[in-house]
Amino acid sequence: MKPAINNDTKDWLIENPIDGSIFVRVESGKVFLGGKEHHLGNCDPFWIEVPEFYLALTPVTNAQYQKYLIATQSDPPVKKDSGKTLWTGTEIPEELLDHPVVNVSWLEAKRYCEWAEARLPTEFEWERAAKGEAQSTFPWGSEWEEDWVRNDKNRALETTASVWSYPEGCSHWGHYQMIGNVWEWCEDSFDEAAYRYYSKGKQPPLDSNPLKVTRGGSWFNVSVESFHSGFRFGFPHDESDFHYGFRLALDP
Repeated sequence: MKPAINNDTKDWLIENPIDGSIFVRVESGKVFLGGKEHHLGNCDPFWIEVPEFYLALTPVTNAQYQKYLIATQSDPPVKKDSGKTLWTGTEIPEELLDHPVVNVSWLEAKRYCEWAEARLPTEFEWERAAKGEAQSTFPWGSEWEEDWVRNDKNRALETTASVWSYPEGCSHWGHYQMIGNVWEWCEDSFDEAAYRYYSKGKQPPLDSNPLKVTRGGSWFNVSVESFHSGFRFGFPHDESDFHYGFRLALDP
């Protein structure tokens, strides 16, 4: 359920007047990284300080993306979602308006960010929002709860779900669906060995890498590992698919 912004919430909730995204302030602090999560390169665990930032409560929805398409006269996502076409021009079925937009590449997500005067989160920010300073496996703790996440085992004949569904699976900060529903693009380029560099205070040589980080797993995934808060993957920056989405970040 979309929260109201009032005198009791305005210190930690803000709304983007351009696309309507609601952002939650994530306080500065440390996040625990590394270990044996997939694509961390089995580096030694380490802590890193993440400055304060704002992260959208939910992924960008079809309704928000529709507003962007109309405002910028951009082309709608063209791939098909599990056998059916979602968009007809800038129109999409009403029942999908509050679902996360899919079939959006990293490049397209960046164009949306430019229009919305926002940005994609870094993967450190994403993980800080997903688990705070806890060393937990999932946003809510260490035990897997299949029914708290949209995944391939509980979706029945559907694909994505409303971005306001599965409130039991919210993160420490209150963000919805940090895992499940759609993979979320991050700002960073992807390298399997990146965390070995980061753990030593170095930057990996990623400037020309077309692979970009995705986090969180999706409705299409069945492996529990895909939904670990520390699980990271990479897809080509110009690739779009029916289980890729994104959410926005802002500087304070």
